[in-house]
Amino acid sequence: MSGGLTRFLGTQDMTVGSPIKKLIQFSIPLLLGNLAQQMYNTVDSIVVGRYVGDNALAAVGASGPMLNLLLVLFIGISTGANVMVAQYFGAKQREQLSKAVGTTITLTFLPRWSSWWWGRCWCPHFWSWWARRRKFLNGQPTI
Repeated sequence: MSGGLTRFLGTQDMTVGSPIKKLIQFSIPLLLGNLAQQMYNTVDSIVVGRYVGDNALAAVGASGPMLNLLLVLFIGISTGANVMVAQYFGAKQREQLSKAVGTTITLTFLPRWSSWWWGRCWCPHFWSWWARRRKFLNGQPTI
């Protein structure tokens, strides 16, 4: 059983064999990942809407575009990297393949680290500003 799973999920040469079979094998993990993401969003909305409230559900919905922006950023990086990796893999250029994979890992690490840093450093200031703004709009005195 594990030999078949390793063969299915392991490294595959897409240039050898039936193209239809290779495309189906390639698309199954993508399909499963998309289903898992959709299930996460659905369960998140159900749990937040039922147990936390309407305002929290609206906040979850409002954060969707930001999450989609980050998702599209990383999909773009991975698509570009996939082109380079596929070219080097097909040409059997192992040294360039290794460099392309290393660069891809770096390109996915840097936006993740910078977004963490931005959130960690600037979110407290933003929420402080937001609280003062809400007090001002509600007619309460601010400090």
